[in-house]
Amino acid sequence: MTPVHPILAWRQSRGLNLVQVADMIGVWSNTVSRWERGRMPERDMWQKIEAATGITPVELVRHATGGE
Repeated sequence: MTPVHPILAWRQSRGLNLVQVADMIGVWSNTVSRWERGRMPERDMWQKIEAATGITPVELVRHATGGE
C-alpha cells in the first residue's frame, strides 16, 4: 500500500481544501493536487511548503523515494 503523501495528510488533518493550501503556499490548487498524487515539488518550493505546513524537505524526499 502506498503511504499517504505528507501534504495530503497535513491538509486533511486540518480540514483544508486544495485552494486553501495552495493560497497558503502561493501556488495554484492543481499544483498541490499534483504533489499529493506523487509529483515531487520543485526545490525552490520546499521552503515555502515548510513555512506553510511544517513539512520539511527531508519528509518530502523521504516520501518521494519510498523511505517513509
